[in-house]
Amino acid sequence: DMTYGPDDRFQIQPGLGKEDWNLLIKNIQPSDAGIYECQVSTKEKRIRRLVYVRVLEIKILGTSKVEKGETIRIICNATGGTFTPEELDWLKDGNKLTADKSERIVISKHISLLSMTISSVLTIKHASVDDAGTYVCRTSDILVTEIRVKII
Repeated sequence: DMTYGPDDRFQIQPGLGKEDWNLLIKNIQPSDAGIYECQVSTKEKRIRRLVYVRVLEIKILGTSKVEKGETIRIICNATGGTFTPEELDWLKDGNKLTADKSERIVISKHISLLSMTISSVLTIKHASVDDAGTYVCRTSDILVTEIRVKII
């Protein structure tokens, strides 16, 4: 007998070994983080295992179309589940952006230990055609998201 919750996003699958089982969570969400218990009962023995599932998430918000001369503002929020990501980098078309490359670029970061989130705002003042491209937000533990910005 297999018993698990009514949510069809959760599936039990056999593992590689004959006594191995895997819990598959489809479309995982931050609310799915937590401790899960696996119990196997046979005539001979009862096995009980606990596993902690952490959910890593990264989101990027910003305007994909910016008028020439206006300000580009992109926000990135990342959570590491049980820990706060250590670092967050910005890239444009594959090249790392830093605030010291131009006076027009401002990068602010905020770390919340309570929510285990790192947030960063990339601001580029007086947008020019050269500022159009793909902006990537990347954490130290390889979470990546991007937004494409067009200058109109």
